[in-house]
Amino acid sequence: MTPEQQRIAIAEACPHIFVRPLGSLGWNYRLLSGQVLPCIDGDPLSDLNAMHEAEKVFTDADQKHRYLETLAEVVMDASCYEINAGHAWRVTTATASQRVEAFLRTIGKWVD
Repeated sequence: MTPEQQRIAIAEACPHIFVRPLGSLGWNYRLLSGQVLPCIDGDPLSDLNAMHEAEKVFTDADQKHRYLETLAEVVMDASCYEINAGHAWRVTTATASQRVEAFLRTIGKWVD
């Protein structure tokens, strides 16, 4: 997926969090009512704070487990069952763009 396709997909998956960018205004948060709130001015592909907010949509243990497993696969081409202490660090320090890919793969929105 192109970066813009990823941004659009995550904005569509989290409409309560992200507003698609208009011009150079960047990303903002919004309420479901449509009211735009001044919050993190971050691009989910490069801002870990923005991705932290998106990751909050995973509320049950099964979703969180699938996300963690997918993140491990994205970061190091291994399942989370194969993670040892050294590998765990790589997953913990995954970049925002790696987290976007894992997020979109987990919810079935990633297109190869």
